[in-house]
Amino acid sequence: MMALRNFILHRLGLGFWRRQEGAVLAEALLAIPFVTLFAAGILEFGSIFWQRMQIDAGLRDAGRYLSRCRPVSGTYVPTCNQATAKTIAFYGTQTPAANAQPRVPDWKDPSDITITAPDADGNITLSTAHLYKNSPVFGFLGNRCHHDQFLPRREIYRMVTSRAIKTFWQDSSGVSLVEALLTFPIVMLVFAAFIEFGYAMSQWNQTVKALQYGARLAAVSDPLTTNFNAVFPTDAADPLNNGKAAPNDATISSTCGPALANCTAALNRIVRGSDGVCNAGTDPRPGICDLNWRITPDKLMVTYQRSGLGYWGRPDGPVLTMRLEVRNITFDLPILGGLLGLNDVTIPAHPVTITTEDLKTCSTC
Repeated sequence: MMALRNFILHRLGLGFWRRQEGAVLAEALLAIPFVTLFAAGILEFGSIFWQRMQIDAGLRDAGRYLSRCRPVSGTYVPTCNQATAKTIAFYGTQTPAANAQPRVPDWKDPSDITITAPDADGNITLSTAHLYKNSPVFGFLGNRCHHDQFLPRREIYRMVTSRAIKTFWQDSSGVSLVEALLTFPIVMLVFAAFIEFGYAMSQWNQTVKALQYGARLAAVSDPLTTNFNAVFPTDAADPLNNGKAAPNDATISSTCGPALANCTAALNRIVRGSDGVCNAGTDPRPGICDLNWRITPDKLMVTYQRSGLGYWGRPDGPVLTMRLEVRNITFDLPILGGLLGLNDVTIPAHPVTITTEDLKTCSTC
């Protein structure tokens, strides 16, 4: 009797290990968690990279503002200050709305930014330390609780022991094909997401670099708003105030856009370059759309503001802060956009704030 028992158990064990039904599905179930974790890691790295670049951009904009802030000398008392510089770093503008979100989540405490006094060479150093806030991807994996629901054991037993259904489940014809058809779309969707994520990051970075280039170009070009001279006169209303610091009042502003509202023709040169053609590749003095063809003049918004820089009566005109941002540009996602309809995801505004120089376009440029 013992020998028969051992023989039956031995044959059943060998039969179990030799069966191939469900092999593809089992392999997929083993691989999918690792692939999902790998995809989440890529998304998380992208989030870290994005936050790092946003912090770099904020400190750079604040540093440019402070570099134009003159120290106290004689009768000159500056109205620019570090608080304005930190606001520009956090929000990309010196006048954020009441519900405005900072460039990086939770990066808005003024004590997070350290500003050192100018050294002997006049260099100003800005530094910050910010605790990374994990993205919803890892937060979902680490914090979400799953509550699985199962059928009662007696119901499962009845389904399995039902003779008609039992015959169906025992038929293994075409099982590998079915398993492959179930797993193949998931694997392809994961790989498509990898490709699309990298392409979206490229578009985002291309947009930011194009705006930074355009802001530098606009800072030394003719004003882009039609009412600029009326809003920012060179001389003070009282001639006795000429030579004194200009006010640090961000409510004194002039805006161009969106949709070309209050914009001058100079905006076309900033966007399309000296040849007036986008993405040509041969323009010796390119514009914004030569770096990113999606950015057209009607998608830009330019804002000039008083920020305490410069002084009344400056021969080369007022010194202001200028904010350049993009509106209503969407990501181009050829795969996921076609499959899931994600072509309407808007690229964030990405404001770039810079201090203006002499707002005069060179006649030979």
